[in-house]
Amino acid sequence: MRHLRSLLRLFRVAPDRPDLLHVRSAALIAVAVSVPASLFVLATGNGIVRAIAVAFLVLAAATAHLAFTYDRVFASLVQQSSEVRRLVDDNLRLAGHDLLTGLPDRPSFFAHLEAALGARLRNGHEVAVGLIDLDGFRPVNDT
Repeated sequence: MRHLRSLLRLFRVAPDRPDLLHVRSAALIAVAVSVPASLFVLATGNGIVRAIAVAFLVLAAATAHLAFTYDRVFASLVQQSSEVRRLVDDNLRLAGHDLLTGLPDRPSFFAHLEAALGARLRNGHEVAVGLIDLDGFRPVNDT
Protein backbone atom coordinates (compact mmCIF):
# COMPACT_ATOMS: atom_id res chain seq x y z
CA MET A 1 0.00 0.00 0.00
CA ARG A 2 2.90 2.35 0.77
CA HIS A 3 4.24 1.88 -2.77
CA LEU A 4 0.86 2.75 -4.26
CA ARG A 5 0.73 5.96 -2.22
CA SER A 6 4.22 6.93 -3.35
CA LEU A 7 3.26 6.29 -6.99
CA LEU A 8 0.15 8.42 -6.63
CA ARG A 9 2.23 11.17 -5.03
CA LEU A 10 4.32 11.32 -8.21
CA PHE A 11 1.23 12.42 -10.13
CA ARG A 12 0.37 15.35 -7.89
CA VAL A 13 0.63 18.31 -10.17
CA ALA A 14 -0.17 21.94 -9.54
CA PRO A 15 -3.36 22.98 -11.41
CA ASP A 16 -1.42 25.59 -13.38
CA ARG A 17 1.21 23.02 -14.49
CA PRO A 18 -0.62 20.32 -16.49
CA ASP A 19 2.47 19.78 -18.66
CA LEU A 20 4.20 18.02 -15.74
CA LEU A 21 1.56 15.32 -15.76
CA HIS A 22 2.46 14.38 -19.34
CA VAL A 23 6.16 14.12 -18.51
CA ARG A 24 5.53 11.97 -15.47
CA SER A 25 2.99 9.80 -17.30
CA ALA A 26 5.45 9.13 -20.12
CA ALA A 27 8.15 8.13 -17.65
CA LEU A 28 5.81 5.85 -15.72
CA ILE A 29 4.60 4.16 -18.91
CA ALA A 30 8.19 3.60 -20.04
CA VAL A 31 9.08 2.05 -16.71
CA ALA A 32 5.86 0.01 -16.48
CA VAL A 33 6.38 -1.51 -19.92
CA SER A 34 10.12 -2.11 -19.95
CA VAL A 35 10.74 -3.33 -16.39
CA PRO A 36 8.43 -6.39 -16.36
CA ALA A 37 9.50 -7.40 -19.87
CA SER A 38 13.16 -7.03 -18.96
CA LEU A 39 12.75 -9.02 -15.74
CA PHE A 40 11.03 -11.81 -17.67
CA VAL A 41 13.85 -11.90 -20.23
CA LEU A 42 16.46 -11.88 -17.46
CA ALA A 43 14.86 -14.96 -15.95
CA THR A 44 14.36 -16.91 -19.19
CA GLY A 45 16.82 -15.65 -21.84
CA ASN A 46 20.38 -16.48 -22.82
CA GLY A 47 23.42 -14.23 -22.26
CA ILE A 48 22.95 -11.80 -25.17
CA VAL A 49 19.24 -11.39 -24.52
CA ARG A 50 19.96 -10.81 -20.84
CA ALA A 51 22.42 -8.06 -21.74
CA ILE A 52 19.73 -6.37 -23.82
CA ALA A 53 17.28 -6.70 -20.93
CA VAL A 54 19.77 -5.09 -18.55
CA ALA A 55 20.22 -2.24 -21.04
CA PHE A 56 16.44 -1.75 -21.11
CA LEU A 57 16.33 -1.68 -17.32
CA VAL A 58 19.09 0.94 -17.20
CA LEU A 59 17.30 2.99 -19.86
CA ALA A 60 14.01 2.79 -17.95
CA ALA A 61 15.71 3.88 -14.74
CA ALA A 62 17.45 6.76 -16.51
CA THR A 63 14.19 7.86 -18.14
CA ALA A 64 12.35 7.82 -14.84
CA HIS A 65 15.18 9.67 -13.11
CA LEU A 66 15.30 12.40 -15.77
CA ALA A 67 11.53 12.79 -15.91
CA PHE A 68 11.09 13.10 -12.17
CA THR A 69 14.23 15.16 -11.53
CA TYR A 70 14.08 17.62 -14.39
CA ASP A 71 10.35 17.85 -15.04
CA ARG A 72 10.21 21.37 -13.62
CA VAL A 73 13.00 22.45 -15.97
CA PHE A 74 11.08 20.94 -18.88
CA ALA A 75 7.90 22.69 -17.78
CA SER A 76 9.69 26.04 -17.55
CA LEU A 77 11.08 25.52 -21.07
CA VAL A 78 7.57 24.84 -22.36
CA GLN A 79 6.28 27.93 -20.56
CA GLN A 80 9.12 30.11 -21.91
CA SER A 81 8.53 28.81 -25.42
CA SER A 82 4.83 29.69 -25.27
CA GLU A 83 5.70 33.13 -23.85
CA VAL A 84 8.15 33.76 -26.71
CA ARG A 85 5.49 32.68 -29.23
CA ARG A 86 2.98 35.08 -27.64
CA LEU A 87 5.47 37.97 -27.76
CA VAL A 88 6.32 37.25 -31.41
CA ASP A 89 2.61 37.23 -32.27
CA ASP A 90 2.15 40.53 -30.41
CA ASN A 91 5.07 42.10 -32.27
CA LEU A 92 3.70 40.94 -35.63
CA ARG A 93 0.30 42.38 -34.78
CA LEU A 94 1.78 45.68 -33.58
CA ALA A 95 3.95 45.96 -36.69
CA GLY A 96 0.90 45.96 -38.95
CA HIS A 97 -1.56 48.04 -36.92
CA ASP A 98 -1.88 51.65 -35.83
CA LEU A 99 -1.21 51.98 -32.10
CA LEU A 100 -3.81 54.73 -31.60
CA THR A 101 -6.76 53.19 -33.42
CA GLY A 102 -5.80 49.52 -33.60
CA LEU A 103 -6.67 49.54 -37.30
CA PRO A 104 -4.42 47.96 -39.93
CA ASP A 105 -1.81 50.38 -41.28
CA ARG A 106 -1.14 51.20 -44.94
CA PRO A 107 1.33 48.35 -45.68
CA SER A 108 -1.05 45.91 -44.02
CA PHE A 109 -3.92 47.27 -46.12
CA PHE A 110 -1.93 46.79 -49.32
CA ALA A 111 -0.94 43.25 -48.29
CA HIS A 112 -4.62 42.37 -47.68
CA LEU A 113 -5.57 44.02 -50.99
CA GLU A 114 -2.94 41.99 -52.88
CA ALA A 115 -4.16 38.79 -51.23
CA ALA A 116 -7.77 39.59 -52.14
CA LEU A 117 -6.85 40.42 -55.74
CA GLY A 118 -4.80 37.22 -55.98
CA ALA A 119 -7.75 35.19 -54.69
CA ARG A 120 -9.96 36.95 -57.23
CA LEU A 121 -7.66 35.90 -60.06
CA ARG A 122 -7.33 32.31 -58.82
CA ASN A 123 -10.92 31.64 -57.78
CA GLY A 124 -12.94 34.25 -59.62
CA HIS A 125 -14.14 35.94 -56.40
CA GLU A 126 -15.46 39.47 -56.52
CA VAL A 127 -13.48 42.24 -54.79
CA ALA A 128 -14.70 45.69 -53.79
CA VAL A 129 -12.65 48.54 -52.34
CA GLY A 130 -14.36 51.43 -50.57
CA LEU A 131 -13.03 54.82 -49.53
CA ILE A 132 -14.38 57.01 -46.76
CA ASP A 133 -13.20 60.61 -46.73
CA LEU A 134 -13.31 62.07 -43.23
CA ASP A 135 -13.21 65.87 -43.52
CA GLY A 136 -10.40 67.44 -41.58
CA PHE A 137 -8.98 64.15 -40.40
CA ARG A 138 -5.69 64.31 -42.28
CA PRO A 139 -4.32 67.42 -40.50
CA VAL A 140 -5.19 65.83 -37.17
CA ASN A 141 -3.57 62.55 -38.17
CA ASP A 142 -0.39 64.21 -39.51
CA THR A 143 0.40 66.09 -36.28
